[in-house]
Amino acid sequence: MFATNAGLNLNGFVLTDAVGVSDNGQFITGNSFNSAQGQFLGFVLQLAQVTQSQLIVTIRLPGVTQTSIVNQTFSTQVDAKLNGATVFTRTVTDPITGAAGVAALADARSALQVGSGLRRVVIGAPVLISNTTTVLGTTNSMVDVASGTTTNTATVNTFGPATVATGNLGTCATAAANNTNPTGCSLPGTPVTVDAGILNSNVFTNTINSVTPTTTPTVNHLITARWQVSATAGNQFGTVHALTGVAAFDRGDRLIGQLLGMSGGQSSGSDNHVARAAMPMHDANGLGGGDSGGLTMFGGYFGNWSHINADGSVPVASVKGNTNGFVLGLEKRLGSARVGVAVDHGTSDYTVRDATYPETLKLKHTQVALFAGWQGGGFSLDGAASYGFGTARTSLTTPTSPQLPTAK
Repeated sequence: MFATNAGLNLNGFVLTDAVGVSDNGQFITGNSFNSAQGQFLGFVLQLAQVTQSQLIVTIRLPGVTQTSIVNQTFSTQVDAKLNGATVFTRTVTDPITGAAGVAALADARSALQVGSGLRRVVIGAPVLISNTTTVLGTTNSMVDVASGTTTNTATVNTFGPATVATGNLGTCATAAANNTNPTGCSLPGTPVTVDAGILNSNVFTNTINSVTPTTTPTVNHLITARWQVSATAGNQFGTVHALTGVAAFDRGDRLIGQLLGMSGGQSSGSDNHVARAAMPMHDANGLGGGDSGGLTMFGGYFGNWSHINADGSVPVASVKGNTNGFVLGLEKRLGSARVGVAVDHGTSDYTVRDATYPETLKLKHTQVALFAGWQGGGFSLDGAASYGFGTARTSLTTPTSPQLPTAK
């Protein structure tokens, strides 16, 4: 197809396969077949890039060499797609490797980065979607090429009186033959006078050049190519880091709510999974005095599971997580008042379920809290304060390039 588009006449041969390519890509060797003759021949195809828009193509088969000049014009389209949606398109009159083509690719990447906003984005390599060569027209120029040279001699006898031409006669239309002078010569030679009764013998040396008319086609090509740069946008930057605050505040709210809900020793729903054990008081003699006014130890396990749905319009990835831990504390009753201290420790694990940038968070958090309460006359007053500390570890999986289309 390439040789045909270049206007080369292969005289019935079809290039069947390419065997090798030179390091610089200018020479291609392979095999050809002539079905009418049932003959296989090797070929050498030479591509010489004169300029960006002109190419000289030469095909060599045994006994046949043909050359064509290919003038190329380009229509190169560059598209950029973010999560399947087109965010940039431009058509230039350069190949993709030309200045305008390279600039279009750079602008396409910039458009993808701008279009992604604060989201993470993975940009793939440019992919050739389609490439079509259209022959716009062909012109032929004819030149005579010397294809062979032979040499012979001829003798011409002349009786005087006469004048004969000797020496270099230049290029002649017809060569000298025995007793026949050459004709149509480009040079007059040197005239020699032959007197009456004298025999003059001229020996001509003929150098005969065989000339073959050669046609060199000039073909005009339009090369229409379409390139695509694809990108996949992931979740917002710092999604997993923002979850650290959510997890920590959730833990703080849970502990404070639990301690306030323990007012009066009644469960209000915030102190679920908390067990209590009274620590009886002793008098000076070591005798038990009941648990009135004594210490109460409490403790228990806490845990939850959470899920945040993905938002495809942003897009934000979905999040799944869980928390597990325990709480221990002491409570002292002082009449109608109570005071106490509590400690809780737990671990929260969250996963940002993003196909491109999956993230994880592991939060180890410890809290120390003081609480107090008073009840009287149908009124109650409760308060609590806590201080938390811990470590948060996040991880990000190395992203992979988006799935790219293949050239057609």
